[in-house]
Amino acid sequence: MRSIDFYIVDVFAEAKYQGNQLAVFYPADGLSSEEMLQITREINFAESTFILSDQASEKGYPVRIFTPGFEVPFAGHPTLGTAYVISHFLNQNSPQERPLIRLDLPVGTVPVQAEADTKGLNWWMTQNKPEFYEIFSPEEIAAILQIPPGVLDDSFPIQLVSTGLPFVVVPVKTKSALNACNLHPELYFKFVDKYKSVLPKTQGHTFDAFLIFCPETDEPENDLQARMLYHELVFREDSATGSANGCLLAYLLKHRYYPEASIQIRVEQGVFMGRPSLIFHAGERIHEDEFIIRIGGKVQTVAQGTWQV
Repeated sequence: MRSIDFYIVDVFAEAKYQGNQLAVFYPADGLSSEEMLQITREINFAESTFILSDQASEKGYPVRIFTPGFEVPFAGHPTLGTAYVISHFLNQNSPQERPLIRLDLPVGTVPVQAEADTKGLNWWMTQNKPEFYEIFSPEEIAAILQIPPGVLDDSFPIQLVSTGLPFVVVPVKTKSALNACNLHPELYFKFVDKYKSVLPKTQGHTFDAFLIFCPETDEPENDLQARMLYHELVFREDSATGSANGCLLAYLLKHRYYPEASIQIRVEQGVFMGRPSLIFHAGERIHEDEFIIRIGGKVQTVAQGTWQV
């Protein structure tokens, strides 16, 4: 019987038991893809990650990311949480060192940098160049989300965006509209079937997720509140989604949701689930089709131990 170390962390969490849970496994180079998937299903978090080597190549530390359903080429909170584990446990960096950690993922190299604020360290990733795809009709999306079309913010489009994983970004006017959203199973599957053959795949994946946001927040110092709804084996909601928030940031910049070309905002997620998360956005619109997309947040250690394979 083999054993490997594992770490459980909460990502985009201001305190333990907030944010999005992540299990990180090391050393994972001896595991097969099927074993990684089985372990991920046993943990049953939104994602688990597997560090293949403690030696970084010129591309970074090789890492694989799995959901309970399949492997994904990129995901936000697993990227930040894995970089945190590499820094704190594998490399044993002190908080004062704050090194740049590069992860070698199927989407390419993703750099992660720790930066200090008055409440501790924030872990920031720079995401890939965003791609903007189909714009959808408000009536179609409202029906899928089971909300009246009038609660959508018709000043802005509903659009599919990807920085490595694709999300349908949906603006609504109020928090009550945000909380009312719930995927209609039959209409959701019809929508996915309708568009999966005509929309381009990003990193081998068609879209299956909706990122809905509004300008009302629970805490006055924050700027937006968001929910991420999707289907994977069953219908789910995610408490904090770094990849989706990268798409949201790109969307905000492209469509000038805020007038400035450079924005720094704070986004709440997971509130509806009772698992509050705080996601920092820092972005810049350099040209019409060129953007800097950085997503950050805090990471908390919850547990560590040995996994028997």
